Amino acid sequence: MSKKCNLCGNEMADAAKFCNNCGAELSVQPEVTYQQPQQTQQPQQQQIVYQAPQNATQNVQNDYEKPMSIKDWLLTIFLLSLPFAGFILLLVWAFGGTEKTSKSNYCKAVLIYGLIAVGLSILIMIVIFGIVGTAFTAFNNGSYYNYY
Repeated sequence: MSKKCNLCGNEMADAAKFCNNCGAELSVQPEVTYQQPQQTQQPQQQQIVYQAPQNATQNVQNDYEKPMSIKDWLLTIFLLSLPFAGFILLLVWAFGGTEKTSKSNYCKAVLIYGLIAVGLSILIMIVIFGIVGTAFTAFNNGSYYNYY
């Protein structure tokens, strides 16, 4: 017959006085078994997580995020190069909300560059007309002919 350690449950020889596993004394003691304390479960707070429904709207939204093919880009750039229709298409594609995100952002960027170009052109024209106007004023006042 063998002894069993009261702490760790390791089986020992009958003559052993200490446990080889945990080192506890194997004297005659009432057998005590270790029981894990029961954990009381506290009610968990429910977390509300919104999940969008899996429907056609989500598929359409994902369609807007897909990259455009080279054929689409070539057609877009060709149509934007048309004199009056290109400008109208630029406005529709930029602000219409029915085009892919990359195409819409491209059209918005082209509009911003166009506005910057128009603004700089107006500024340069003002400077040029100022210089030319000053030269004509000086020429008409006769300051060019003060050498006589």
